[in-house]
Amino acid sequence: MQSMRQGVIIPTGLIGLLLALVLWVVAWRYCMPRLLPLKYRWGGSRLWRDSLIYPALNVVVLAVVVFVSIMLLPLTAWNAAVGIAGLFVAGLVVLVPGVVVFIWRHAFDLGVSNGRAFVVYILVALVANATYLALAAGYAALIGII
Repeated sequence: MQSMRQGVIIPTGLIGLLLALVLWVVAWRYCMPRLLPLKYRWGGSRLWRDSLIYPALNVVVLAVVVFVSIMLLPLTAWNAAVGIAGLFVAGLVVLVPGVVVFIWRHAFDLGVSNGRAFVVYILVALVANATYLALAAGYAALIGII
């Protein structure tokens, strides 16, 4: 019986990752046309290309941050402030490339200011994250954690 349960366990981390990507695309699909002069269709390749480039970029940047963090691990043992500063820098490094690429790709093409493009990207990220957080809280309440 125990081995049968182990065979049907779905990796929740993978489901969470896929759900986060779906929520990101949904937030992108519904927020972008309202905030910028963009038109998207569910079946159009532009929606998927424009929206999924940023999570893919974040994965690459995160891998680099993890690698550099491992290389700098001896410094954190020497001075804890280096570790705290490293966390701050890692947060910026993960956020900045996506925003810069978004501004570079869309602000000039759409004729909007860099500030407006920045705000739109941050709003889409906040909508996607808030939706995912609400879904996670609902799931936690459903299984009795909250």
